[in-house]
Amino acid sequence: MRGLWSLAMRPALAITELEKLKDEASDPLSIRTNGLFTSWKSRAEGVLARSLGDRHHLVKDFREVRYALGIYFDGQGADPDRASYVGGVQQACGYIDAAIYELRLLVGGDEPVDQRAYDPELWDHVNGLVEAEDWGKIASQTAIFASSAWDSRRLSATGTVTASKIATTPGGTRSGYSG
Repeated sequence: MRGLWSLAMRPALAITELEKLKDEASDPLSIRTNGLFTSWKSRAEGVLARSLGDRHHLVKDFREVRYALGIYFDGQGADPDRASYVGGVQQACGYIDAAIYELRLLVGGDEPVDQRAYDPELWDHVNGLVEAEDWGKIASQTAIFASSAWDSRRLSATGTVTASKIATTPGGTRSGYSG
């Protein structure tokens, strides 16, 4: 299953999911039953690996957290693993918190964006594709936008289009042709 974790996860979504997982474990004993704990740990590891990468040090550290003593002897009491389990969940939540911090750095803060850093019309043209993470279409739509913008600027400067004309197909896309 580790191969599935190579699929990237958007930092904003990862932050949201990691915060939910941290909240679930705010009372470590509430998720102590085998099924709930196994689910929580697997989901947390999956989000960490998908958002930070399988080899990130926080993912490795999360995987190495121990939730049981490992050594038992007579006289330890009725629940010898309780303290180790609670400590392990708290340590795991510490790694989740560190991951949230790193992901927030990737997303950026409320720093103002220099409006000269990008073309607002181009952003309007491809924003939906970026939000949908449809990376395969962004390059072609950028080329279509640039070609269209170049032709319209040339038309407004000369009054005519001499080298190429823009034809609109029935589907609403543009393509260049010589004419």
